[in-house]
Amino acid sequence: MRRSFLGLAAVVLAAPAFGQNGYVVRASSGLVYLDLLAGDGAAVGRRFIVYTEGEELKHPATGKSLGRIEQKVADGQLREVTPQYSVGALADPAAPVSAGQRARLEGPAPAAAPPALQAAAPPVPAAGPGSRKPAWKSPNARLETVDLDIGDVDGNGTKEFVLAEGDRVLAYPAESAGKQWEPSCAYKDKNTGTKYLSLEAFDLNGDGRAEVFATYHNEFFSRVETAVLDCKAGTFEAVVTLPWMVRSVFEGSGRRTLAAQSLLSDRTFPFGGIFPLIYAEGKYQLGTPAIHAKRVEWIYSFARTADEQGDAPLSVFYEPTGRLRAQFRKDYWKSPDTMGQTSNRVRWHDRLLRFTPRLPVVGSEGTLAAVYAVRNIPRLGNLADAFGIYGRGEVQRLRWTGTGLETDWTAEADGYVAGVTIDDAIYVAVVGSNGATSVWKYVP
Repeated sequence: MRRSFLGLAAVVLAAPAFGQNGYVVRASSGLVYLDLLAGDGAAVGRRFIVYTEGEELKHPATGKSLGRIEQKVADGQLREVTPQYSVGALADPAAPVSAGQRARLEGPAPAAAPPALQAAAPPVPAAGPGSRKPAWKSPNARLETVDLDIGDVDGNGTKEFVLAEGDRVLAYPAESAGKQWEPSCAYKDKNTGTKYLSLEAFDLNGDGRAEVFATYHNEFFSRVETAVLDCKAGTFEAVVTLPWMVRSVFEGSGRRTLAAQSLLSDRTFPFGGIFPLIYAEGKYQLGTPAIHAKRVEWIYSFARTADEQGDAPLSVFYEPTGRLRAQFRKDYWKSPDTMGQTSNRVRWHDRLLRFTPRLPVVGSEGTLAAVYAVRNIPRLGNLADAFGIYGRGEVQRLRWTGTGLETDWTAEADGYVAGVTIDDAIYVAVVGSNGATSVWKYVP
């Protein structure tokens, strides 16, 4: 009888001030696993409800949305709260609860709970003073890109956006005004097991056309290499394969150079040194001296921001834990929230390597002014981060204050942010829920 009542109860969705919405991740034997954490107000003993959303209600006179019809499925009480999820016991173990249904905390948190069962609240993201809207959006490109860069790849005097998916690389006219967006240059790798990881568009050989340095993982041969692509007559040609990963490194002045690093078959220390990539004597090779940045061993993604004598941080980079870190000689600053989330990852021996989005910095005369960092939000709560599933993202402009980085503005995207690059503006690759990519432009 109780089950029937829960199935028929329906109210208009209006989240109360004390309630935090989340999702059911798993349901089993009268227990539900929720993506609600201590920072959301989850605490042992707190009540919750599980519900589904129906059609949207609109005011008949004003047309204003009044929310969606909410149908209650079950309720219960939280039994455990961990740093990654919470566990609740259903009041009715037979209630039809399933993964993907919505969940909301109800009522105030209990006055006290056993300390051993309480979880520390995760850091709360710093709130910036404002948001930034895109100045332009491209038509959709029919691919789910892993990265973005911009450069004049065909030498016609206008620039193209370079995108990649799986085993193909495509270039599209930058800031196209039409409704259709067709590639102006394309390449498909014919090798087995190729997966592209990152892109750089850079005229390193000085021929007037930006080469595309497309780093990829070949699962069949278990190696990470970079194909150098040259666009001619609408087709990319692979002119050489480099045995390194290639990524651009920004300096505090905003200057951008290419760097290379090899992956080694060494479980204890798989990373080779980071060196500038140069073109000399008709070939691409490693230059000298090596690129050093304090506390940095991974070429994705970091920026060098000052020399050893300056007061600014020596480097800014994404930590393996996901925090953005500004490293001084002895001290450091960390972002309050995790950043640089990416779906682009490779299991290398016993390590999970995250190929994070580019980390552009801007400044003048060697002085750091700002950093553009990416933050992606898991689609169904924090558990989805482990699988690289993100529903929306944002780019934050972080201003250097002299002691740390502070949010200038936030540009929100209704999709996963796969890459960011900087030219005369900030360009962001946004992958929507339909798997298509659009490039958004922001004015600095």
